[in-house]
Order: sequence, then C-alpha cells, then structure tokens
Amino acid sequence: MAEAVLARIAALYAIEKEIRGADAPARQTTRNERSRPLVAELERFLREQAARLSPGQRDGQGDRLSPEPLGWPHLVSRRWLR
Repeated sequence: MAEAVLARIAALYAIEKEIRGADAPARQTTRNERSRPLVAELERFLREQAARLSPGQRDGQGDRLSPEPLGWPHLVSRRWLR
C-alpha cells in the first residue's frame, strides 16, 4: 500500500515540478485540471484501504490510514487546491 500511495504523491510532485516558475493563474489551472483528480483518487484509495481493515485492525491502524489524521481537509481546502 505504501508504494501505491508514494506513486500517487510522486505524480503530484511531478506536476508541481512541471509548473514551477509559471504564473499563479497557470499553476492553479494546472492543479485544477491535473492535480485535483489525482488528489481525489488518493483520498478514495486511502478511504478504501482504511475500510478494508478488520474492526480489530481499525482500532490500531484505521485512524492512521484515514485521510483526516493526515491533514486531508487542510490539504484540499487551502490555497493549493482551491
């Protein structure tokens, strides 16, 4: 699972590398068109993985796998992805 998450994050970093130096409106447009779908897929993946845990595992790991403790609301609601 870690490799799958890291691959998705690497894709986001690759987009950021491509748009580095572009003006703010161009960066925001690219983020909305290319990054937003990747972030939505990452959230879906994390929620799906957390839901697959058994109740016993959920007590120990489910909260850590859930997007909220990872700062998800902050990531998707702040200026990076408006």
